[in-house]
Amino acid sequence: MSAKRLVGEVHEEVNEAREKVSSLKLRRQEEGASRREKLRPAYLRKQLEKFKTSNAGKLS
Repeated sequence: MSAKRLVGEVHEEVNEAREKVSSLKLRRQEEGASRREKLRPAYLRKQLEKFKTSNAGKLS
């Protein structure tokens, strides 16, 4: 096998690995955003309850 061919194959493998890493990173980011969107309503409800209870104490 010639050195040029070997370098070409290594270059191709490196590019494929980079693409794979890039797609995995993108998928993780999308999953994180999805998870945050699912948690957001529960967080807002909890904050609202906390706000209501703190204001109820101030009003009486």
